Amino acid sequence: MKKNYIIRKETKEDYNETEYITREAFFNVYQKGCFEHYILNKLHSSKDYIKELAFVVEKNNKLIGHIGYTHSKLISSNNDEKDIISFGPVSIIPKYKMHGIGSKLIIHSIAEAKKLGYKAIVIYGNPKLYQHFGFTLGIKYGIKTAEGKNAVPLLAMELEKGYLNDADGYRFMESQDFEINEQEFNEYDKSFPYKEKKKTESQTEFEIISNLMW
Repeated sequence: MKKNYIIRKETKEDYNETEYITREAFFNVYQKGCFEHYILNKLHSSKDYIKELAFVVEKNNKLIGHIGYTHSKLISSNNDEKDIISFGPVSIIPKYKMHGIGSKLIIHSIAEAKKLGYKAIVIYGNPKLYQHFGFTLGIKYGIKTAEGKNAVPLLAMELEKGYLNDADGYRFMESQDFEINEQEFNEYDKSFPYKEKKKTESQTEFEIISNLMW
């Protein structure tokens, strides 16, 4: 696809549209329906949301993509902490997926995060996809889930070389705003147009990858 779009910072005026984009991007991808737009709605008012690293993709004066970052932590058994950041959800309107726009958005945001002096990024994601951006399995550094387990989908990237060298045994703690209150979600989701929830192949793949932990 010819590059006839721009990447710019998200503004408050974009919030409703980026939540809509996120619902469109994730609906029936990892589960029947999705929660990602609700999570983004919570993040928009969260102290953990990093506005300097929230970007949208705009094409012909319409938004077609979004990425958001949050503050998160790695915590040791002695309660020592390492400040890190995480991104997600990353959303591209289905019509524009598979054209490299999402990749450009991720690369742009990682470069900006490095400029701002952040030390490392830790996320949950598909290793096959995110290795192309420089992510590696968190187990390389000994990073575990919040529950203290090793997990294949737990991925890490150093922005400052050596920052994660002593992270062995640390647990990854996301922002509490990623937690889902189903009653709140159901009320919030009523404001969106009806979409049919159904089972898809991508959900099966996600279930397999998500269960790769020990």
